This record gives sequence, structure tokens and C-alpha cells, in this order.
Amino acid sequence: MTTSIDCSQNTDPLKLVREGTSQDSRSPKALDPSYAPINERTVAHNMVFAQAYAALLKYFNEQNSAAGDWVPFFGNDVSVQLAIAAIEDVEVYKANTKSWFDYLNNLENLSHATQLKDRLGFLYGNVATLAQQLDTLKESLPPEIALKGVLQNLIRSQLAPGFARLIGYYKAGITRGLVNAVAPSPPVQIMRRPVVSFTDVLSTGLSTDWSDGADWPGYVNGIAEDGSVYGDVAAVFVQINHCATHNLFTSVFDQFLKVFARVVGEAKAALENTLTNWDKHEPHYALYLAFLIIAPGCDRMSMLVKPQPYSIASCDQRCFTPCNSPLDLPDGSANTLLAVSKVNRALLVECSARRDACGSCLDSLKQARVVQ
Repeated sequence: MTTSIDCSQNTDPLKLVREGTSQDSRSPKALDPSYAPINERTVAHNMVFAQAYAALLKYFNEQNSAAGDWVPFFGNDVSVQLAIAAIEDVEVYKANTKSWFDYLNNLENLSHATQLKDRLGFLYGNVATLAQQLDTLKESLPPEIALKGVLQNLIRSQLAPGFARLIGYYKAGITRGLVNAVAPSPPVQIMRRPVVSFTDVLSTGLSTDWSDGADWPGYVNGIAEDGSVYGDVAAVFVQINHCATHNLFTSVFDQFLKVFARVVGEAKAALENTLTNWDKHEPHYALYLAFLIIAPGCDRMSMLVKPQPYSIASCDQRCFTPCNSPLDLPDGSANTLLAVSKVNRALLVECSARRDACGSCLDSLKQARVVQ
């Protein structure tokens, strides 16, 4: 057997081979400019912003008299209702719920009777407000939106039975003096609406999907008190803690959290569908959606809220930036604009014909097949 004198030929077949990682691959993600974009708002965020901003604007009628605000113009479209749910942060809801449960389970709060009753009231009010907001979303959606049917089935099969139990627990808690009918402090919102007390939700009422078709006041009055989750009459902390750790009580909150997370996820998909395949937007709102999708850059909303010497509806050159070059349309935007164009094509043509300076905008819209 001969031995090679060339050391490069002496290899160990059992040697562990490591390819290694290049310096570029080891670069922290935080150094990537896209990791923290200047403007993280999506089209959905801008839609919800416009709805809130519209509430601050007075609407003047033909007699030049104040007559309400602009919410009817920017708050009733189906896409807005879906956007409100789509941008909801379920983790915030989860964290708030957990913090109140933790307070009820902390022995250090043994002597804080008022705060214990408040926190239990926060829990009741939080889940009741979520029920109210899910119900409002369901009622606001047209039958063509699949999420409406999904919500209806989820309410009837998964949420309504547990909510009925909560009504019984709440009644018993009020009778025993264990629950304060208060809203959370500091204020908390769910789907852009402040959380109210459980009593307020019971007084306002929910749809018949929650009451198995029965009249709401009669349905609530027919539910008997159920103090089983509080255990035997004892100190305030003992009874409230017994409730906060009782499976029949906590399981209701778990179920609502699961449904909430599912609704947010499905609302995102439904919103995208209304931006690409929905041809029933009002003309003014269709034009606004087209503006959000076409106008690049992070200053879209500042163009709307800052005083400007022009009207967006007049479609002059400053409507889109830049106006003298083909638009850099994101994926799917052409389909979006095609759906939008079904109701606002005539309006765009009329606006574009109103100003000669708008030619390049019109050319770009033609390239996107929004106008012919």
C-alpha cells in the first residue's frame, strides 16, 4: 500500500462538513429597510382612518346648514365594515382578558374587594361588547358576503349557548354583590367601539341569532340566576376567584377568543375579495378606493386631510404621484380597479374631461384599463 506524500489528498471520510453561513446571510433582519417601513398602514387602515376622520367633518346641506357629518359617505361601504374587523389586533383583546383574570387570581388582592368586583365587571363587559360588535358586523354585511353566514352559524352554534350561561352567572353575581356594572378603566376598544358594561349590552340587546329567535327582553328575563360558578357564600375574593378558575366560566372566554381570531382572519380575505370582485361600491367611495390603491407613497392620507387648492374629485394632476409616468401598480390592483371601474368609470371620464392638465393621469388609468 502506497502513501501519498500530497497532504491535500489525505481526507477523513468521517469529517463533519460544514458549508458555513456567508456574512450577508448573517445580517440582522432589523438592518433591512423593509423590516420597519416608514408607513406600515395598509389600504384597510386608511379606510378606517377616513371613516373616523369623516365623523369630525360637518356636512352642509343645500341650504348651507350643518346637517350631520360625513360618516354616511365613508362609513357604510361593505369594505369599511370588513376593514374594521380585518385590522383588529386579537392579541390586545387576549392580553386585556388575561390581565383581568390574573388580578382575580392574585392572592395579594385579597383585601381589594372593590377592585376585584370591578375586574370581574371588566371581564363581563369585554366579552359582551365583543358579542355586540360581532353581531353588528353580521347585521351590516350583505347576504352576498360569505362571512355573514359564517358569523351567523358561529353565533348560533358556538357563542350563544355560552353567552346564555354568562347571563345567568352575571345575574347571580349582581345578586351576591360580586360584580360592579362598570366599563374598563382606562377605556378599551373592540373593533373601534369602546367596551361598555354587561348591563348596557343586555339593555341594548342582540339579534335573534343569540336568543334562538325569541324576543330579546323576554329571552334575558327567562334566564335564571346561576351562582354555581361562585361556590358557597364566603369572602369576596374566595367567591370571585372560584368563578375566575371555574371551567364553565373560563371556557366561554376561550370560545369567544377562538371565534374572534377566526373572524379577523376571514374578514381580511373577504375585504380583499370586495376590493377585487365587488361592483356595488357607491361611485364616490369607488373613486376613493381607486385613489388609495393607485396613489403611491406614504403621504396619501395627508393629501386628504391637509388644506389643498384642488379637489380630489376634480382629478387634476396632483391626484396621483407621480402623474407624468406610468403608475407602478401593486399585484392585483388592475383587477381591483376593474371592479371599481364598473361603478365609477363614467365619473372618472367626466372628471378627466373637466381639466386638460389631467391627460397623463387619464393615460395611466387607461393603461390600468380603468377607463377606455
